[in-house]
Amino acid sequence: MCCHIHGFSPYFYVSLPEKCTYAHCGDLKTALNKAIMADMRSNKQDIIEPVLKVDLVQKLNIYGYHGENKTQFAKIVVAIPRYVYIFT
Repeated sequence: MCCHIHGFSPYFYVSLPEKCTYAHCGDLKTALNKAIMADMRSNKQDIIEPVLKVDLVQKLNIYGYHGENKTQFAKIVVAIPRYVYIFT
């Protein structure tokens, strides 16, 4: 099933080492955009920037018990839902 909600951009989280900072977000976004554009077979929607935004967030990790300690994640916002499935 596919649901298109106008104004919503799909996103997913990737666990990061604690040493990552906001300074790394730009490099990560650039690398992901380059990898996706190289992997595209066609670009019917004329996507120039598949990854719209990369932010650092603190979230509870759902894998294993870590108490209430939050872990650092990158929240990666993509232009179209198909790219969420490539990375997860």
